[in-house]
Amino acid sequence: MESKNDETDKNAIQSAYIEENKIINDETKISENNEISLENNSNKEVKHHRQELIIKEDKKRKIFIFIFIFSIVTICILLSIIAILNRFNTNVYKNVYIFGENISNYTSEEVINFLDEKSKIISSTKIDVYQGEKDIYDVKSEDIDFVIDTQKTSDNVMQFGRKDNIFVDNFKILKAFFTKKEIDVEYKYSNEKLDTMIKNIDLTIENRFVDDSYSLDEIKHILIIKKGITGNSIDYNKFKDDIIAILKSRNTNNYSLDVIIKKPKEIDINKLYTDVKRSPEDARIDNTTLPPQFINEKVGYDLDIQKLNNILNLDENKVEGKSIEFNLITLEPKIKLSEINYTLYNDKLAGYTTYFDSSQKSRGNNIEIALKYLNGSIIMPGQTFSFNDKVGEITQSKGYLPAATFKGGNIVNEIGGGVCQTSSTLYNVALMSNLEIIERHQHGLPVGYVPPSRDATIYVGVLDLKVKNNRKYPVKIVTVYSKAGNMNISMYGTKEKEEYEITLSSKVLNYIPFSTKYIADNNTKKDTSYIVSNGVNGYTSQSYITKKLNGTIVSSNLLTKDTYKPQQQVVNYGIKETNISIY
Repeated sequence: MESKNDETDKNAIQSAYIEENKIINDETKISENNEISLENNSNKEVKHHRQELIIKEDKKRKIFIFIFIFSIVTICILLSIIAILNRFNTNVYKNVYIFGENISNYTSEEVINFLDEKSKIISSTKIDVYQGEKDIYDVKSEDIDFVIDTQKTSDNVMQFGRKDNIFVDNFKILKAFFTKKEIDVEYKYSNEKLDTMIKNIDLTIENRFVDDSYSLDEIKHILIIKKGITGNSIDYNKFKDDIIAILKSRNTNNYSLDVIIKKPKEIDINKLYTDVKRSPEDARIDNTTLPPQFINEKVGYDLDIQKLNNILNLDENKVEGKSIEFNLITLEPKIKLSEINYTLYNDKLAGYTTYFDSSQKSRGNNIEIALKYLNGSIIMPGQTFSFNDKVGEITQSKGYLPAATFKGGNIVNEIGGGVCQTSSTLYNVALMSNLEIIERHQHGLPVGYVPPSRDATIYVGVLDLKVKNNRKYPVKIVTVYSKAGNMNISMYGTKEKEEYEITLSSKVLNYIPFSTKYIADNNTKKDTSYIVSNGVNGYTSQSYITKKLNGTIVSSNLLTKDTYKPQQQVVNYGIKETNISIY
């Protein structure tokens, strides 16, 4: 049995345990309440902190927007100020270049002066054209009037930053502050002179190809067919582009000509037949026009195409360079112009005489033949007369002989040498008769039979002399040849109510000294030399035409300005050693 004391102790222990649990529970409740309180406080602080951050971010955003708007407004104001200042600036803008040189702040006048100075440098550019190792031609920028187009280039410079809208212009101006702006240079040149020069170079190349060709001899009434020759050719367009590119580079260069082998183009026999066959045409006067038109007669031609084809297919006639003559069937007109207007050629409009060395028989022979083809030729009003068409091919079959002539700026012996004297004489007569010159070309070297800048060279198929009759009445060419060493061409027609008195004149602007080429001669004794050919100075010259009416000068104009290359002097010097015997 438990004692009373034991029970008391047990109750005391339980009471203590209950009290202890109560204390623990109270402490737990207090702790939980504290934690809840702390958590509530923390949430309040977070919310407050977040509100503060939102307020700060909002302030920052407003400040950023304000700064951005302020910057945009400031930039716009600055751009407007710059734009206004740019509009008032009449000089070249900053960091603008030409030829790699800074021309910032140049006035328009200073730009033009700058370009003029550069153009003077360009005018002295020279290109030596080589075929293989042979220098065949000198190309000078001044020969084709190659210069800077000062006006266009100056306009390009002054329009930079000024030709577009205000935003684009100012963007370009601002960009130029950081990267330099190079203005493209504009050039100009004479296409006509360039084409003529390329033709001369084409004629100068060695072993040049020749196409099959045919021509009419309207005096002998024969068809002349010349078989072509396989040979060298040049690409005109490529050569032209290359030359212009070199001139633009402002460098003196040697240019190696790329020749291509070209086979002759055969004649289209059907086209030949169409070109040659024609019906005769009677001469007539067309009174429906004012002034009346005098229409010359034409001889008609026919040919046996099958017979011609058989001849051309013979092996012997397929040889390159072969000349074949074929007789044409002539169909005479019923009425000739000479029969109905014989009174139209009573007035001598002009005449001109040139001289040649009578001891040069071949040259005299060639001149005489060419004059025969010209003699009696009639040029109708409004008609253009072609020297090449009238004289035709210069061939040995026509009686022409080899003689000295100019070709590509050199003197060579060639069939028909001297014929250019007849074309030059005709050129002067045509001018003095107040006819219009449609085509004329200068020689490469000086000639002695006419004054400077009054010559006219021809080369069948390439260079021609063309004269247009712009008078009211037809004119007739009359030629006279003298074995004593002179020739005359006169122009006959009908004088008009107002007939001009025409004077031709020439002036040499400057001379170009000739150079001397020395050639070693193994057959000549050492320390001796002799001249193979004399040198002749070249020159630049101009020709003029002055017209008087009733003794009063009504006009005086420049005809042509030409440059003639000097003719090189050639000297042979001996290198042969001689043995001296001593006795």
